[in-house]
Amino acid sequence: MSFVIGQRIAMRQSARIKERLREAAGDRPTVEGQPYASFPRPERLLELREIAGVSAQKVTWLHGIARAALDGRLGTERLRSMSRDAAEEALRALPGFGPWTAEAIRLRGCGARTIAEAWRAHSRALTTGSVRCSGRTAPGTRRRRGTARPRPRPRSGRRRAIRR
Repeated sequence: MSFVIGQRIAMRQSARIKERLREAAGDRPTVEGQPYASFPRPERLLELREIAGVSAQKVTWLHGIARAALDGRLGTERLRSMSRDAAEEALRALPGFGPWTAEAIRLRGCGARTIAEAWRAHSRALTTGSVRCSGRTAPGTRRRRGTARPRPRPRSGRRRAIRR
């Protein structure tokens, strides 16, 4: 759910939304005498019609994910028993899940089977991020012209006389 809530918004905003959700609708388990607010259970999430700071489209997606959790489609063992491609295809069938979100959920929720698998999954994102930070051109791509500085204005062939 965190991945869907956090799509296209700032991390700080996403954290505030999740904190409000925990406080408003989450359970309050007690650990060593200290109560903690947990993320709402799928049943409770389905009862919410609006979530402050979350678009109506995302609320619809969250409801679909909550239904999938209740149906067992998000079970860790179920996803682990599938091939990587089959698990990601099953996740992409859920509302609000694109290729990146499906892969991230599979890696985070089911765990990467090997470090190499995790590296391959994130190497493209790491390359893209390092290129953006350094200003270099990514391998296999061309730098777009005219994005770094404004284009100079064309000068006319003659200068205009200054009128006094």
